[in-house]
Amino acid sequence: MTIYMNTTMNTVILYLRKTIFHNKVACFLIFFIVAEWGYSQSGKKPVDLSLLYRSELKAHLFPQVDTLKIKEVVLFLAEPSSNPEYSIRVIDIDNQSFIEGRLLEKSLWNELFQHLKGQNDKPLSLNVSFFSIPVSKEFKNSMMKAFTNIIHNKKFENDMPVDGITYQFWIFDKKERIRSVEVNTPETGTIEDSLAILCSCMVNDLKSQSFDELKYIDRLK
Repeated sequence: MTIYMNTTMNTVILYLRKTIFHNKVACFLIFFIVAEWGYSQSGKKPVDLSLLYRSELKAHLFPQVDTLKIKEVVLFLAEPSSNPEYSIRVIDIDNQSFIEGRLLEKSLWNELFQHLKGQNDKPLSLNVSFFSIPVSKEFKNSMMKAFTNIIHNKKFENDMPVDGITYQFWIFDKKERIRSVEVNTPETGTIEDSLAILCSCMVNDLKSQSFDELKYIDRLK
C-alpha cells in the first residue's frame, strides 16, 4: 500500500510540474499535495502554505520598519510564476527619502516546494540582494501620485492568479493606513503595465548601480 501511494504521489506531482508548473494555482496545488501527504505520514499538523508564502515574502522583500523613525510611502511587489520575486519601496527617514530595492536570488515558490518536499524542519534560508539610495522629494511625490492613480482607477476585481506575473501596488497615507491593488499579468499598454515596467527597470538599475531618478520622473507623470 505504501509503495502504491508513493508511486501515485510521484506521478501526480510529475504530471503537474510538466503540464502547468508555471501557473501559481498549480504551484499551490503541488504544495498542498506534498504537504498533506508528507505531514499525514509524519503525524505533523499541515501548514497553511498560502500564509507561509506571504510570511516569507514579507520577511524578505518588505520587512517591518521602526515606524517611529521610518515612514513607508509606496511599495511595489512583483511575483513571477517561477522566477525570483522582487520589490521596490520608497521610505522617508527624517527629511530624506530613499528608494529600496530587494531581489530574491531564487524563486520563493520553488524554494518552498523543495523545502516541503524534503520535509525539512529547519527554517527556510533565502538570499536577498538589497540596494538603497537617496531620492528627491520630486521623485517620491511622482511615485506616490502614480501609485495613487492606479489604486483610484482600479475598476475590476482581482482574478485568480494565472500563468504570468502578479504585481502589487501599495501606498501608505499619513495615518499609516495601507491601500493596495493586485494585478495579474496586466494587459499591454495599461497604466498598471506601464508602471510595473518602470518599477522593474528601477530594480534592474539599482542592481547595476546605474539608477538615475531623472530617467523616471517625467515617465511617472
